[in-house]
Amino acid sequence: MMRRARAKPRRQKLRFAEDPFRAGRQGPETIDQRQRQQYAQHRVRAARRQAEIAEAGQEIGPPPAVAKPKRRAACERDFKRYCETYEARVFYLPWSANHMEAIHRLEEAILHG
Repeated sequence: MMRRARAKPRRQKLRFAEDPFRAGRQGPETIDQRQRQQYAQHRVRAARRQAEIAEAGQEIGPPPAVAKPKRRAACERDFKRYCETYEARVFYLPWSANHMEAIHRLEEAILHG
């Protein structure tokens, strides 16, 4: 025959309002409010600190100057030229008629909406 495990006796929570030794001290409502206020202030300080850390990490400085402005200007509105100039390792095969049509459509969509 199996015996049932005995249930542990429950601890009774002491209520501050009924505790005669705490008479005249701050009740749980006041302590709770103070803790909430302190935690809210802590959260604000932590959020500011995290924002400062994030801002410092995101600041990378101004972009470098363009090395060859004429080359960049020539490729600004010509996607085929851009691919052949800046991405020559990827676009080394000759262009087909389908490629040229796709490039034309891309340029129209990008430049004119």
